[in-house]
Amino acid sequence: MTVQLRHLDARYPPFSPTLQIAAGIDMACFDITGKALDTPVHTFLGGQVRDAIDICYPLFQVKAEAEYERNLGYVEELLDQGISRFRAHVGVDFKKDEALLAALRDRLGDRVMLKALDFRARHCWKDTLRASDRLKQFGFEVNDSPSWREDLAGMAELRRRVEADISEH
Repeated sequence: MTVQLRHLDARYPPFSPTLQIAAGIDMACFDITGKALDTPVHTFLGGQVRDAIDICYPLFQVKAEAEYERNLGYVEELLDQGISRFRAHVGVDFKKDEALLAALRDRLGDRVMLKALDFRARHCWKDTLRASDRLKQFGFEVNDSPSWREDLAGMAELRRRVEADISEH
């Protein structure tokens, strides 16, 4: 099993320069074709599915209480621009994460949609379970990268125990 996972990790995520260049060329070909035919690219990809998509902005971890106000101001600016979905990076200090999310809810209420808590694959699934339970009061949909990437059994156990979805990227 370990050998398979290491082999998988060598291919995913696909960040090799060759694959990045190929992806760029692929996108450029669609773009050039669309411009040449004066038609939207979605025409070549099966048609338009929606008029717009929501952007999910990252809300990075605070390392000091002085950063709370700066982050809250940043979120308010984005709300004024119509961006209301956020992915909160958590896990360096769960107490500070909780304080920031509480301040966010107190100040901005339900205007802010917390799409995900991103644990950045830095914790044992049991630590993520405790943190997720503690932070669920702030309303989020997804626990992202909740455990070490190799810990598939831990992620499965976490999925059984929490209401939020699990995502790994």
